Amino acid sequence: FNGIQIMLVDSHCHLNCLGSTEHPVNLAEVIARAEAIGVGHFLSVSITEPDFQAMLAMVEHFPNVSVSVGTHPTEALAEEPTLA
Repeated sequence: FNGIQIMLVDSHCHLNCLGSTEHPVNLAEVIARAEAIGVGHFLSVSITEPDFQAMLAMVEHFPNVSVSVGTHPTEALAEEPTLA
């Protein structure tokens, strides 16, 4: 890129959906592997307010992870937004 430094951004991921109870995932390892191939920032998207609150806590030690929340179309009638 002619001397231009490029930083990749994962602009839509769901870090709270990685792994399962039977197969837990170490978030620090996942982020480190992505960073090793050039991903410098992550936008982890929540589809419900409770998921948003949990994800904020989950990524609080990762300064290169931002969190957003929106109502997914399949959840639109399930709950009223309550963010203050």
